[in-house]
Parts: sequence; C-alpha cells; structure tokens
Amino acid sequence: LLRRGLRGASAQLEGEAGPRIAVLVSVVAQFESELASIALRGLDPVLLGGWDCIALLADGEARPLLGPSPPLERTG
Repeated sequence: LLRRGLRGASAQLEGEAGPRIAVLVSVVAQFESELASIALRGLDPVLLGGWDCIALLADGEARPLLGPSPPLERTG
C-alpha cells in the first residue's frame, strides 16, 4: 500500500514545483509497534528520490521517516 500510494502521489504531482511532503497516518497502540519505517527501507530508492520529507503520525506523535540530511557542521 505504501509503494502504491507514493507512486500514485508522485504521478499526480508530476511537473509541480515546490517541496514534496508525504504524511502517513497510522493507528497503533504504541509508536514502537509501527511498521511504516520498516516498509520504507524496503522501497526502491528511485521511488523515494522525488520526496523531500515523509513523516509518520501515530499514537499522538510525529516522526520523520525520510527527510533532508542535517547540514554538516564546520570544524576548525
């Protein structure tokens, strides 16, 4: 379902400018029992390449599953 949803959303957003953000909503007893982060790891990186951020809302919490890397810290 996750793969199909992201493909469908990508197709609908094709040619649109701006950031691409997907929010997944799940009903779980505890955030630790969610499976979306595991499912996301098994997806084709090409499918995920067009997304700027994918977050999960579950159990009253929000957690980023895919997002931009934090900026590198300058040393010295």
